[in-house]
Amino acid sequence: LCDALMEEGRVVPGNFIYLTDIMYNPQIISKAGVILASYFKSMDVDYVVTVETKGIPLAYEVAKSLGIELVIIRRENKVTEGPTVSINYLSGTSGRIQQMSLAKKSMKPSSRCVFIDDFLRGGGTAQGITDLLKEFDSELVGTGVLVDNIGVVNKRVTDYVSIIDVEHISEDGKIKNARYDKFRQLNRFLEFIEDILPKLPKEREVTILDFGCGKSYLTFAMYHYLHELKHYDVHIIGLDLKTDVIEKCNRLADKYGYEKLNFYQGDIASYEGCDYFIIFPTIC
Repeated sequence: LCDALMEEGRVVPGNFIYLTDIMYNPQIISKAGVILASYFKSMDVDYVVTVETKGIPLAYEVAKSLGIELVIIRRENKVTEGPTVSINYLSGTSGRIQQMSLAKKSMKPSSRCVFIDDFLRGGGTAQGITDLLKEFDSELVGTGVLVDNIGVVNKRVTDYVSIIDVEHISEDGKIKNARYDKFRQLNRFLEFIEDILPKLPKEREVTILDFGCGKSYLTFAMYHYLHELKHYDVHIIGLDLKTDVIEKCNRLADKYGYEKLNFYQGDIASYEGCDYFIIFPTIC
């Protein structure tokens, strides 16, 4: 996906990113839907919502993976929808007042919803959906997008998840991806982990200590690979001297349900958590 987004001519006039070919590619969108659905699966969601039209394929795949109904919000009223509720909202992309509508029969009151879309720029649409759902006594509990333009500051939403982060679009119409180098680094690191798998016992718990874990990109990747994908009984501990970093990492571990991934403030010289462990120095 990152390679596809950096293809020549991907940026069209107005500095918009052409995503139609990606959004209607079933091989890509089916996998993207599973990825986003895995993030929301523990949130007790009642509906997946999206705004017509480009985000519909991705939203459908997320709804299918979660086993719940998809609700499509219209840009304008349709006579076939019956009675509707409409609101005006401020577009985060154009800064213009726009309208969105939803049929009254679309969802039950007091529902929990997630919003799925192709691209997040200013967050105006997500904020508009939040306001529209309030008219149904319902709430937006999460937002997921395929691509996030993280170069846009002062977004109207902050609680969302994206698969790809685009840092900015250059003056010559090229995309600079903020995470591509990190992605390649993670993959290379996991190749090293795979090389030592034959030496890791599967019949008992293995404690892995990452000292100087920092933001823990590699630590999280290692836990996901070993515990979630390869099903090793591992307990991974991250140590760092920065209290704020440790607090953030523990929040993320709780968020993802990684019960055997823990972070502590301290250094390896004073750590007394276990008698035997494997040390992984991750420099990231």
